[in-house]
Amino acid sequence: MFRALLLLLAFAAGPALAQDYQSKELADAAGDWRRELLDSVPAARKQPNLVPALRRTAEVEYQAKDYAAAIGKLQSAIANGADDGLVWLSLAQSELAANNDHAMASAYNAYLKSTDSVERGAARFVIGRDYDRHDKQKEALAAFDAGLGLTHLSAIADRAEELRRLVAFRITKVEVQAEADEARASLRFNEQIAAKADISYGAFVRSEPKLDGIVTAHGDTLCLDGLKHGAIYNVEVLSGLAATTASSRARNSRPGSASPPPRRVVCS
Repeated sequence: MFRALLLLLAFAAGPALAQDYQSKELADAAGDWRRELLDSVPAARKQPNLVPALRRTAEVEYQAKDYAAAIGKLQSAIANGADDGLVWLSLAQSELAANNDHAMASAYNAYLKSTDSVERGAARFVIGRDYDRHDKQKEALAAFDAGLGLTHLSAIADRAEELRRLVAFRITKVEVQAEADEARASLRFNEQIAAKADISYGAFVRSEPKLDGIVTAHGDTLCLDGLKHGAIYNVEVLSGLAATTASSRARNSRPGSASPPPRRVVCS
């Protein structure tokens, strides 16, 4: 006999915590790249008088979308003594447009060298966009948030909100094992659930009617035991349930439903 069970889910909002995009690896790469360019022309052969013309030409080439030429001019300007935040930012933006792997290192140098908040914010946006194009969404969001704390750009703010939804700790799948005497619901998340001996996972679950069984976590799955066949459960996962990554906490998830499938579904 087919036994019906419906599970309605809500996911309570939790605070959004940004991850710092900075790292020793990024700082080291920026330092190495700066030294490489500055040392590419010996001190005795540097021609600082060429720098203004190189920068003007690079701007024209960037506007014409000749990014490779602009990169060459700006690298030459730095090699001949230009070492300010704006020249590094111009180089970073040209490198990003050309999908050049030095974009993030140049942007980090721009951030370190500049004293202007708009330039510093723009440098962080370059870092965020470079992370984003490499599908490093958490790092991109952290860089965007850091930049938005210094200056505003609507396109970046919109993308940051998209990323915030994408990286939020959330339920991605619901499975119900309904062939036993008591059913089990398995709520699968997009990250591993934090496992600690003193955690009571039931404290993060609110159900109407109340669950008769226990709540356990296995990897990325929260398991709700003791569901009665024929009942409809309204289940809310409360904010504060943590992922193994320290910055992730439960956030909003759209309500979902699951009814028993015609085959056996086993909680992983």
